[in-house]
Amino acid sequence: YLTITSEVQRNDLLTSGYTETIVQSRRDTILANKCYGRSSIKIPMSFSNEADTLIFHYSSISRNDTIIVKHKSFTFVDLPECGSYQFHELNNVTSTDAAINHIEIYNPKVNYDGNENIKIYFNGIAE
Repeated sequence: YLTITSEVQRNDLLTSGYTETIVQSRRDTILANKCYGRSSIKIPMSFSNEADTLIFHYSSISRNDTIIVKHKSFTFVDLPECGSYQFHELNNVTSTDAAINHIEIYNPKVNYDGNENIKIYFNGIAE
């Protein structure tokens, strides 16, 4: 079978005998650009995936670092009239070692308080 991917419904294809299947397309790519000299960054987490991938590109070395954060997501309702929040619990974090010495989970509970959750220790060779 031939698969055609389209952002919108194509009536011309439907009248020609094709069928339409609705699939969820991920649009959760975040770009944190030029974080030079920062001691912290805030990045949203995915609520539909069990892991998030962060890629660090450095201007002073040719290799990138990849960090994989595995987590469980759950819905939190403080007050019904306020709606719900998506909280996470960090299970595991791993990274490559181009410029990262080691990485650790500092606080596994991710919520709306803005606490520090992951600590990244760099080896000092990258900018």
